[in-house]
Amino acid sequence: MVQVSSLLAVTVALSASVVYAFPFPSSTGTKAVYFQTNKSPNSIVAVNIESGGKIGRATFHATGGVGNAELTLTGPHLPDSLGSQNSVVVYDDYLFNVDAGSDQISLFFIPPQDPTGLIRVGTYNVNGDFPNTVAVRDDVVCVAYAGTRSGVSCASWGPRGIGKFDSLRGFELHQQSPPNTTLSLVSDAFFADNDSLLVVTVRGSSSLPAFVATYPLDRNGQVSTKGNLGVPEGITNSFGAAAVPESSLILVSDPTFGAYTLDLNHPQAPASTINVPGQKAICWAGVTPKSAVGILPDAGTNIITQVNVHSGQVTQQWRSTNGNSGNFDFALSADNKLFALSFNPSDTDVHIASINLSGKFADIDNVAIPGADNHSQGLAIYPSA
Repeated sequence: MVQVSSLLAVTVALSASVVYAFPFPSSTGTKAVYFQTNKSPNSIVAVNIESGGKIGRATFHATGGVGNAELTLTGPHLPDSLGSQNSVVVYDDYLFNVDAGSDQISLFFIPPQDPTGLIRVGTYNVNGDFPNTVAVRDDVVCVAYAGTRSGVSCASWGPRGIGKFDSLRGFELHQQSPPNTTLSLVSDAFFADNDSLLVVTVRGSSSLPAFVATYPLDRNGQVSTKGNLGVPEGITNSFGAAAVPESSLILVSDPTFGAYTLDLNHPQAPASTINVPGQKAICWAGVTPKSAVGILPDAGTNIITQVNVHSGQVTQQWRSTNGNSGNFDFALSADNKLFALSFNPSDTDVHIASINLSGKFADIDNVAIPGADNHSQGLAIYPSA
């Protein structure tokens, strides 16, 4: 493990809403799903989750910021406009989202008795370009950036708002704003290893390998301004990732072959390489909160893959019959349900799909959300698992 600076030049470092929902009904388990429209202006879409995982109606809440999209050689990269995981995060009774077009982050309070009735606390400037992923732990929030000023920075936060962000821990990705998808791109930020490390994944390009940057937390919970770099051998694309509970392992998606696990104590090579049969675009990864089972949706085909995160073995593959072309951002509930941001060839609206992961997988529901299209990004649930 080497210091990031040796390779990447680390620098020290109540909202307007359109309502489609009725008052929230009482239920158990997941009560709401959230994603962002990622348009100009940007909005959070709060969707009721009814009994058994059925999808209810939606409420749109202005973030106070502006969305944006990565660029391909022919125009905006749609769908998957931010190219990231965790652009919307729920922590306790609060929701965080990035506003990539205005270089801001928004904070909402989630009323426990009315989880779709979000109350915006504020919208705050960050010190990087094209924020596309956010990580939260206790009173610390960190945002990672994929644009010209790429890297990650952190701030303190509380019920009254978010403080000033500290010095940018910079990456020399030679990017632009909005980012160019042919170059290296920041993909995810999250806390791992029992919340002792901030982790940032970056997918590679022809000039820079994929890498995983980690920043330790001190005894006061502050994130170090100096990081360490892991360049896993043989890995070209590190996309979305998730921590494996009670371990130093993370599960990282890689659309080249499926996914891999990485021991953050030994990041020079994957702990296991997971070759997923028939995969087309596995770009997001999750781990079930109770059983620590890996879940890998595929944006290119409507297949959900289950893996053993310790052995790296594929244990189940299941194809949904809900008619969607694939699954993008997603979240896993404590009662073994998957909620995913999806798209369907029959219309231009974004869909929310719900799937039962208990035993043999099964479709629960699949509902189009009018007013949200293929710019949409991020997905989080309340309560978070």
